[in-house]
Amino acid sequence: MARVAKQTTTLRRQALIAGATVVAILSAAFVALWLVIRSRPHDLNGLLLFLIPFGLLAVAKMAADFSLIYIRGYLGERRVLKELGKLPDDYWVFNDIDIRVNDDAVQIDHVVVSPYGLWCIETKSHRGTIRGKEREHTWTQIKRSDSGRRYRKKFYNPIAQNATHCQRLGDYLKQHVGVAPPVKSAVVFTGARLEVDTATPVVAPRELRGVIQASDTRPRLEEKELRMILDALAHHEGPREESTPPAEGKQAPC
Repeated sequence: MARVAKQTTTLRRQALIAGATVVAILSAAFVALWLVIRSRPHDLNGLLLFLIPFGLLAVAKMAADFSLIYIRGYLGERRVLKELGKLPDDYWVFNDIDIRVNDDAVQIDHVVVSPYGLWCIETKSHRGTIRGKEREHTWTQIKRSDSGRRYRKKFYNPIAQNATHCQRLGDYLKQHVGVAPPVKSAVVFTGARLEVDTATPVVAPRELRGVIQASDTRPRLEEKELRMILDALAHHEGPREESTPPAEGKQAPC
């Protein structure tokens, strides 16, 4: 099994905050409703007080719809991590990596490190059908609204987005570690039907592990280079349950 860093990712924190916000607004709405009913209003001004809890319920509904974006993203992230965790034990998986190169900051969802090189993985939680080609500037998401209406939405080509991440990661390691490892790119859609034409792997979570292992056939990093990369990436993860970075001759955080 791969060694996956234990940490609290940005998406997890956002999902928890969004969920807590919805619960707080709902609680306030029910408390307000109870207070209004208890006061037994009879005049018009008193009856207008009923608008307060129902207004809060409307706000809670909007907040719940918004929080689903983060919750779906987090659940999709967990699916990807589950698949990456099934890789062999000479693989390390880092999550929520923040790096800065020449004043350009990037956030990378997952970085997979092994003697065969590195993978930079972008995770998307889009729903519906995704259509796009390797070099198109924008891709199309096709889905249905709650009312059943079919609509299209454009978004930036995730292959181009992740190519920038791969470049920044390689530049960072070259500048700070003195190692320029090969960095491969993969994009994972966790809940969409894919109709894409690409050379770069764009896959569902269940396909990711096979894509990585099929490509990783020849070792490209020496043991010393591997350890230097692991040390560097351990310092750039999101908050982890274990904060000690892997030192020379020790395992990466598990």
